[in-house]
Amino acid sequence: MPLLLGALLAFSGCRKDPAIPENPLAASAETGFHIPAGWPAPYYSFSENPLKPEIIQLGKKLFNDPKLSRDSTISCGSCHQPAGAFSQTGHIISHGVDGRLGTRNSPGLFNLVWHPSLMWDGGANNLETQILIPLQSHVEMEMSPQELVTRVSAQPIYQKAFLEAWGTPEINLARILKSMAQFEATLISDGAKWDRVQRRQASFTADEARGEKVFMANCAVCHKPPLFTDFAFRSNGLSAGVANDSGRMRINRNEGDKYKFKVPSLRNLAFTAPYFHDGRAATIDDVLKHYSEGIAAQPAPYTDPQLHNGIRLDATEKEQLKAFLQTLNDTAFARNPAFR
Repeated sequence: MPLLLGALLAFSGCRKDPAIPENPLAASAETGFHIPAGWPAPYYSFSENPLKPEIIQLGKKLFNDPKLSRDSTISCGSCHQPAGAFSQTGHIISHGVDGRLGTRNSPGLFNLVWHPSLMWDGGANNLETQILIPLQSHVEMEMSPQELVTRVSAQPIYQKAFLEAWGTPEINLARILKSMAQFEATLISDGAKWDRVQRRQASFTADEARGEKVFMANCAVCHKPPLFTDFAFRSNGLSAGVANDSGRMRINRNEGDKYKFKVPSLRNLAFTAPYFHDGRAATIDDVLKHYSEGIAAQPAPYTDPQLHNGIRLDATEKEQLKAFLQTLNDTAFARNPAFR
């Protein structure tokens, strides 16, 4: 923790780098970054980290480099794979250096600049500081900020890349984190059928349309379109699990936030199984079974009031809801060659 705190304090005081343009989104046409029609303004401020194509490409290289972990075996991309909408497909919980296991499922990474907080427990409030958390975690990459800068600086490929991206050869922690944040900022998923329907480029089938009604009546309070999350921290009535993960309470020490986790987006569910913060639900059917049958009439302590009675769905409604959820899958995003 002292290393993390020191790095955060050092980073928070860094000044805007003069090597990048004044207009934060001036390069948006070249970078591919865009704000989809009807979406709110991003939460992330680009004023201290304006987009630049060369910086984005540098960030992608860093994101996928296993040398950023202590034993050079784990990259950010190991647990956040493009084909899984930047989740770790098929893994219940994340794996780190020396084969160590974490306690949480790796969430998909997309539309991150709209999130006011990051991680399952909201432990980071911007992309740069979030990146430091897995880098330093002893069950993930176990890399100190000092060693990170030393290791990146020693590689000729990065000496050249930082010069091309930033205009000077200096390699420091702020530039590393900002570069990776720029790449993650471009991971925008807005090409699902639902999005095309909103743009009047497609129409729902009868089952999808009925499923949308089921969704809006039962799920949309927490999974609010167009991002399909309200970014809140809620307990969905799950048992504490083997890890007895206290969720948001680990961050703020507030007993009232025990077992609360950030509401995940429901986009790209076809690519991000298994589900829930600890990956305990293998399928969408398992998820729906929990909400319709697994939450007791007498709810567990801390269960969100929205779920005290569960979500009562009959077999037909479940099938219709599943049909609607399929419209939130963005195949083009998962197959985008620019992200690989």
